Amino acid sequence: MTTVTVAAYQPFQRMTDLRDLDPISLPELIGAAEMLTRVDRKYVVPRAALGALAGRLATTQAGNRTRALEIDGSREFGYRSTYWDTADLASFRGAGQKRRRRFKVRTRTYLDSGA
Repeated sequence: MTTVTVAAYQPFQRMTDLRDLDPISLPELIGAAEMLTRVDRKYVVPRAALGALAGRLATTQAGNRTRALEIDGSREFGYRSTYWDTADLASFRGAGQKRRRRFKVRTRTYLDSGA
């Protein structure tokens, strides 16, 4: 078994535009998420484009405003993830090839709460 620990996320800059988004609390997010189908998409974008991207997200989604998770007045949260995989990286390769039936074994520690 192969173990990979991903370095803790550290915000690289404060995004003023992120503060302009309406907040959503964790209980409200969990309640709304129960009614939705989760779709994850990850993109790599230049840092210089993040402000404009946040502004566009605020007005897209078919008229629904994008909201920012806010817990105790904070909108930035650090975490550390550890992933386990087979020696031939089957989980990693399956995700990269968009296989429908795949697996991921991960632990995640949220640095702000220790949970």
